Amino acid sequence: MGDVRDVQGVREDQLAGGFFPLLILLVAFLLVAPLLDGFAAGRITLSFLFYVAMLVAIRASVRRRIVLFLVFVLSAFAWVTLAFDQIFDIPALEVASRILNPALLFVTAVTVLAGIIRVERVTMNTVFGALCVYFLIALFWAFIFFQTERIDPGSFTFPDGPHQRLSDFVYFAFVTQTTLGYGDIAPVSDYARSFAMMAAFLGQVYLVVTVARMVSLQVAYSGRVVGTSIFPSPADEAAPQGTASEGRASGDRPQDSKDRNELDES
Repeated sequence: MGDVRDVQGVREDQLAGGFFPLLILLVAFLLVAPLLDGFAAGRITLSFLFYVAMLVAIRASVRRRIVLFLVFVLSAFAWVTLAFDQIFDIPALEVASRILNPALLFVTAVTVLAGIIRVERVTMNTVFGALCVYFLIALFWAFIFFQTERIDPGSFTFPDGPHQRLSDFVYFAFVTQTTLGYGDIAPVSDYARSFAMMAAFLGQVYLVVTVARMVSLQVAYSGRVVGTSIFPSPADEAAPQGTASEGRASGDRPQDSKDRNELDES
């Protein structure tokens, strides 16, 4: 029973933080987006799932209730404006949605990233958080691409004619960020090309920096656990090299010096 409790305790410690539910929501959003993006009711449902994911992300990263409340108010307002725009086709509400969604995604991605940077030990929750940030960055670029096409139609070319569905740009954002570059969707306008280059560059930089930091944290933590350190302490660096060796030489054989003293007295 004790071993079972220990295993459960380790599992709870590894998953403590709440990023795993966020990852599930983001994956679900990606899977259902192509199915719900073709009609108004589906887009309203999809946006509701999106804003719930944003709230879960903030809740897992920030403990201040005032911050969570502000994000909740902003998300509720953004969802209401999008729903009214889909039902009544109000241009002013569409403009508000264009501004709120990328801004909310940017704030959420930065907040989650700050939360995983503060940790001193890599757990499964940290890995899930890093994956969530990668997803959030791609979704941010998807909204940027989507709004670019809405503002300047023809900024992107599609194999079967113009598209203005968010799910198409989510696909393009992930293909660009992972540098796959299938070529079925291509940026044409100057702004679209600039955004695509930035998405590809930042996506690779994020992967390199995040993996390097996690590896260094894990190595440092493993050294502390076994009671050693991979880095010399300041005292060791300041001490002359001969001092330590001399100390070891004189301290390793105390019995020999005692025997010599007894012989001299006799």
